[in-house]
Amino acid sequence: MPEQLSSNDFSDLKAVLKNSDQFYSEQDGVFKQTDNLDEANLVALSDALDDVIDLWIVDNGKGMSSDVIEDYWMVIGTDAKEIISKSDGGRVLTVAKGTL
Repeated sequence: MPEQLSSNDFSDLKAVLKNSDQFYSEQDGVFKQTDNLDEANLVALSDALDDVIDLWIVDNGKGMSSDVIEDYWMVIGTDAKEIISKSDGGRVLTVAKGTL
């Protein structure tokens, strides 16, 4: 669980978890997690955060399968460009994420 949230993040949380004030309190312009949250409160907070946190992967190139995203996406430091330096469309590859 995040120990602190920005005002915007706290507003997003409050939209899906009406009693979010019991989990976070404002201190010095940020919202800090309340001390001594029990397991039930942490589960409720986790479930609420699942509703407001998204990860979008947008690909306008060759495309990636679910397996490639789960197993290889953002594996930094591969030698893929040494093996294939251009995409199928002829574009010069500028980054190496994952493996072949």
